[in-house]
Amino acid sequence: MRDKSTVSKPKTRERTALTKRLIAEHRWTSRSDHSQTPFEVPLNPEFVGYLGSGRAAEVHLVRDTATGELYAEKLFQAKESLSEMGRNLIYLACFQAPFPYHTKEHAIRASKFRRNVLKDLTEFWFGRSLIADAYYTRWDETAQGYILGTEYIKGRGPKPGVFDRYILRTFLKNYPLRFLKRLVGIRSPKIEVPSWEIDEVITQLDALKDKFRQSGFMGSEWQVNKMLSTPTSNLLRDEKGRWVLVDVESGMPALIVLDLLWTAIKTGSFPLFDDVNFDKLNEYLSANKNELTRKLGLERYRQLRNNVKQLQYHTEAWKSSEPAIFRNKHRLLTDGKLRKNIRKGFAEHWSRSGKISPEKATQIEKSSLPFFGYLCLDSFKSIGSSIAAIFRSLRNIAVNSKQSILFALRLAYDEACLIQFSETYVNERIDRWQKAGRLTAEEAEALRPDMDTPAQIEYLRGLGFHIGLKPIITLLLFSYAMWILHDPEFWGLIKVFLATIWVGPAIRTIYTLFRIVKTRGKGISHGMALLVGALPKVGNAAYPIQMTATNPGLASFLQRQVFSIFGCHFPLFGGTDSRLEHFFIRLADFRAAILYELANLINGLKSILLLAIRPLRRSHAQKGS
Repeated sequence: MRDKSTVSKPKTRERTALTKRLIAEHRWTSRSDHSQTPFEVPLNPEFVGYLGSGRAAEVHLVRDTATGELYAEKLFQAKESLSEMGRNLIYLACFQAPFPYHTKEHAIRASKFRRNVLKDLTEFWFGRSLIADAYYTRWDETAQGYILGTEYIKGRGPKPGVFDRYILRTFLKNYPLRFLKRLVGIRSPKIEVPSWEIDEVITQLDALKDKFRQSGFMGSEWQVNKMLSTPTSNLLRDEKGRWVLVDVESGMPALIVLDLLWTAIKTGSFPLFDDVNFDKLNEYLSANKNELTRKLGLERYRQLRNNVKQLQYHTEAWKSSEPAIFRNKHRLLTDGKLRKNIRKGFAEHWSRSGKISPEKATQIEKSSLPFFGYLCLDSFKSIGSSIAAIFRSLRNIAVNSKQSILFALRLAYDEACLIQFSETYVNERIDRWQKAGRLTAEEAEALRPDMDTPAQIEYLRGLGFHIGLKPIITLLLFSYAMWILHDPEFWGLIKVFLATIWVGPAIRTIYTLFRIVKTRGKGISHGMALLVGALPKVGNAAYPIQMTATNPGLASFLQRQVFSIFGCHFPLFGGTDSRLEHFFIRLADFRAAILYELANLINGLKSILLLAIRPLRRSHAQKGS
């Protein structure tokens, strides 16, 4: 869940009085659950903004029009994208049931009480709450999905470290050179490298994981397990500098981490999905009753035990409505009550999704024959929808790829388009990173003035040309190879080999020479682009190196931003603020540092070459005179 802000909630006594007044005035609705605990739901939530999304839900910022209080609402809405479809298929394979938080009332209420319990426990463990609290649940008729109303955390994800252009030298000194020195008996201290905030997040995740395991929240370990890539995005740094867990609801079953798989097998809950070992939890609360009462107070301790009862009731009701053959096994054949609960769970899902009427749902609950008939029909519909979603995604990929290539080629000759690209695309990325807290206002403003200079426009044009040129060269070389190899000879193979190596460098060199002539007298340097572009295999780095030599700050930011996109959109393991995204950003820093060192090396070679030519020029001038 991607919350980006917080508002402190009212004090408990004031909140209770406010709630009673609003219910009396019929501004809020109060629904009773198993223990008559009220669910206070704002009747007129006003949409304020979009906070983000994950695999399970979208997060919206809303304001209650009656009180003005802000909430982060987590909307569990079914979509037909490839990511959601893959998640649903995995859940279906594990539990033979639809994803629960969209339409199952017991599942969404269990998520509320899970947060309430963990909020008190984290305050007991760490002296302050580390969980974004849950206040209410409600059904959204328009989106046809449940909503979990949570505390609004004003904060940001882990910020990448500052780019160090000498990071390559530090790496070489810390590892290869220190190793060689140690071989000859010389010990040298390791150079300290500034840590990134994501290292703090990992430390916090480890602390939460240990406590979750001790108290029986074995399913919630999935959300704080550092072995995965995405849990780092579940924490936000609030205005006080504290890391708060804002996403406790899983989007996928725990299938990758070996210790969680072993825990699931031992407890008979394979695979884990937000499961709680209630025997262990109740034993933990009883063993620590005195300490909990001392830190939280007797009233809060009693409320904590009541929330645990609610969590257990709704969790068991939700889990018993799924076939889950790995968990239930032979009970599916021997337990008639379990089969009735399963029919009821599917009927609730189909009714909430608008697929059947309430009358039809009641009929399905009572009889097995209508249930199996509609289950087969719904399965065929789901398969058809999945195939259609795949074809739509493939079509979108093809269309987007074609548009990207055409746009990259257009940048090479349309200067107005290139200027617009530099002013909109790049500035938009700078704004996005600044809004996310990854750039300060001063750092963002320092990047902007250089975007509109003639040199940066020229280098962006060259980079766009090289990117658009690569698929065209590949197609031409493939066609040429097919024509030559139709009647293969030795010299034909040599021609194909030479063409593969030198066609790209030749075209890049011709383009760079043309731009040198075109921009003469404007003070724009093309020396490094000309030299690197003439090399095979690495020639596409010509303009990035040229840009790095003239403006390393802007060049490193552009590379970070591009590599960040790969990390965010990587299937299953990627995402904003994930470990994978930060890994790609580190790769971008290494690439930018390598380009910076190459630019320095080329400048050095250029200076040496000029010093070597100077005596020859002087002697030639003397002979001429």
